[in-house]
Amino acid sequence: MYIKKINLSMNKILFFMILLVSIIQGHTNVPTYIYNIIYLMVFLIGITVILCTHKKLFINTEILIFSILILLLTLLTTVFARGYFSLLSAVKGLTSFYIFVGITFIFLSYDKYAEEYWKMINMLAQFAIFLVIIQSVLYYSLDFKLHLLPVIGNCFFRAFETSSHFRPSSLFSEPSHLAEFVLLSLYYYLYIKKKFLVVFFYLLGLIFSTSGLGIVGSLALLLGYFITYSTDLKFKYQKILVFFSKLVLIILLFVFFWFVFMVGFESKNWLINRLISGATVDARVLRSIDIFSKIGSVEKITGVGLQNLANYINYHGIISEYNNISTLQNKEYAQTLGYILVTTGAIGFAVFMSVWIKLICKGDKKVRIITLLFLFVCLVSNVLTRAIFIVYLVQVLGFVKRDK
Repeated sequence: MYIKKINLSMNKILFFMILLVSIIQGHTNVPTYIYNIIYLMVFLIGITVILCTHKKLFINTEILIFSILILLLTLLTTVFARGYFSLLSAVKGLTSFYIFVGITFIFLSYDKYAEEYWKMINMLAQFAIFLVIIQSVLYYSLDFKLHLLPVIGNCFFRAFETSSHFRPSSLFSEPSHLAEFVLLSLYYYLYIKKKFLVVFFYLLGLIFSTSGLGIVGSLALLLGYFITYSTDLKFKYQKILVFFSKLVLIILLFVFFWFVFMVGFESKNWLINRLISGATVDARVLRSIDIFSKIGSVEKITGVGLQNLANYINYHGIISEYNNISTLQNKEYAQTLGYILVTTGAIGFAVFMSVWIKLICKGDKKVRIITLLFLFVCLVSNVLTRAIFIVYLVQVLGFVKRDK
């Protein structure tokens, strides 16, 4: 009993550390090596607990196959690539990915603690959205700018502000990172617990954050819910859903008319353009596809190598029409699916996608939706090298393990 309590406490602490890293990651004042040290520490402590308690390590076969494949592709690229390829960079990329997968397998080895993982995610998501709402209410009603307060402003009330718009993100470095985290908790309260008041609370916060990822993702989750569960609902829940749907629609219309007619000509199309164009969709989604179309035939099959995208672009002088200031400063950047496509080629991409397509085809409604949510986040965000990737893997693959 004592050992079990230690395992539970240790796993909760380690998972909470990963959640904290997913929140603060992206803050410019935190060096990257700090995150790497935390990842390594979590992995080593976790694997030590597994060995000492003789716990069987969970392994997802499909993810393991993909992990072996990218190693083989890296070795192949090492032999045949010329000029641009950096083996050291590739090794760093492989090591980072393997540690992420290892941490995921460690957390999934304790499936009885799955609800504890959800509790921590939900607690932090609710706190973050609460802060966003407080920020927004004070900003729009009193012109009080919490993000400008010394110390606590930069820790708890982060925001982007220009003459035309205000984008609060509370604990997170930017609204898109907030959305990635909150959408997972929104899924939980919509599809698992069916607490629609919390869902409304999240929707309100995501609208205030103006994150295109958050708004589109939450609406997609709502649409998915109506499609998959509307026939299973009791009448009283139908009334609640209709009420909150109308309320959300009214709020969306209010936001629309506020930005169009009240804020002024300079910003009247700003929020609408973010939603229609997907905010930075060109750089986030289309750039990696454009680059893939311009790389060599061999690289299209085997990839240019992990952490070698920038090297390849610089060496061959590739210029994408979808570049922006961020991608010119960080040429390695690409949304997750596009990055896997370019760096591991069609072979790696096909194997990676087969993992999730299998879940969509064979899983139940809840598994399908959370898998689609994960793929949506991967399509518009770069999560492969961030802690939120571990969080999503644990929750998605956790369903699969419990079903078995």
